[in-house]
Amino acid sequence: MAIQQASLIKIIPDEGVSLQEGGLVPIGPYSKKFVFQQLEGIAGKFNFSLEAPIKNILEKALQAILYGFDENFSLELEFARVKRSYHICFEGVVSYVERLSQEESSVTSAAFKNYVEQKTCPVCKGARLKEESLLFKIAGKNIADLTQLQIDELKRWIAQLPEYLSDRKCLIAHDIVKEIQARIRFLCDIGLGYLSLNRSSKTLSGGRGSTCSFSYTNRFSAGKCSLYFG
Repeated sequence: MAIQQASLIKIIPDEGVSLQEGGLVPIGPYSKKFVFQQLEGIAGKFNFSLEAPIKNILEKALQAILYGFDENFSLELEFARVKRSYHICFEGVVSYVERLSQEESSVTSAAFKNYVEQKTCPVCKGARLKEESLLFKIAGKNIADLTQLQIDELKRWIAQLPEYLSDRKCLIAHDIVKEIQARIRFLCDIGLGYLSLNRSSKTLSGGRGSTCSFSYTNRFSAGKCSLYFG
């Protein structure tokens, strides 16, 4: 499974630029935004200036800027001409970017998605399943292995499934296997046998993507079979 992860090279493309000048690209140059008030609080805590080039900021302070820290720090804020002191913590620019890139607002999300990149999940290694689920195998293949097969190859593998199961297991799995075979056969019939089930629709060409973007209802000998791809 691909996960959205902030790209440091996109967030800080030039360490010679200061925070005040917009060295943190997603945040931009200095303004009255709350995030800059927080950065000023961090600057005071770690004894550096927002005018200093990022490359001159101590590593400990830069880590706090990027990834935040649990320790609260004091920040004096003014609302309606009344100044008050608050104890706050900072989530970090990386978390800030990743959070806003997933906002429901399409405008906000689109703007911050420029600073994230897709990476394979280090836990499931792209299988999109828990490790426990991948322990179950038939003929040496788990469900993630099967989704990597081309659909026409998967069709042949499923046809041989009774060879790998006991009579009792075949009886239990009969209806499920019959339904799977009907859906796989349909995909082959419409010319998608060369694809694999784990392939993202975003990687398909426009014409083939349109073929996959459908809601189809058809009747097979097993009954009604509905398919949706998008």
